[in-house]
Amino acid sequence: MEILLTLTYVAICYATFKLFRIPVNQWTLATAALGGIFGLSLLFITMAYNHPFSTNARIYYSVTPILPGVRGRVIEVPVEDRTNQHLEAGEILFKIDPKPYEYVVAEKKAGLADAEANVGQLKASVDQASAAVGRAKAQLQLAQQQYDAQATLFQKNVVAQATLDTATRNRDTANQAVAEATAADRPAMRARDAPGS
Repeated sequence: MEILLTLTYVAICYATFKLFRIPVNQWTLATAALGGIFGLSLLFITMAYNHPFSTNARIYYSVTPILPGVRGRVIEVPVEDRTNQHLEAGEILFKIDPKPYEYVVAEKKAGLADAEANVGQLKASVDQASAAVGRAKAQLQLAQQQYDAQATLFQKNVVAQATLDTATRNRDTANQAVAEATAADRPAMRARDAPGS
């Protein structure tokens, strides 16, 4: 800016000397030079005084933040740090430490193995409970047949009342065993039919 103003002053002086036909000698040149030095110095000082100035400078530039979908410690950044670098789709920008996620996966696999073992145990307990119900029903059926036979014989006065009472107790005991086996089978059936089993 200062050079432009100085060249403009020199051009004005040259045009003034030519236009007004001022003789070029040591007095006219000295006057023009001292007037220019004084005037331009005053102008430059005024411009510098009114010009904004700071010893602190800040540079602002656009940055596109790139954030991963998961949290973790960055262990490698294979991309070079260059301004306006072109990247292809799918290019790896940084790698996150996989160890915490590997631990979680191993923990989940162990939980899955435990759950699978529990499923096997639950199926075995369901099978045992179903077998117990089947045995109890078979014993009830046998006790009912014995009771029916003893009742028929009692009506014909072939057996005593005590024999019929024994058959009745055996039938009632078998009936109670069926009820107990069915009650024990219900929780096992519910656990088998529960979601996720």
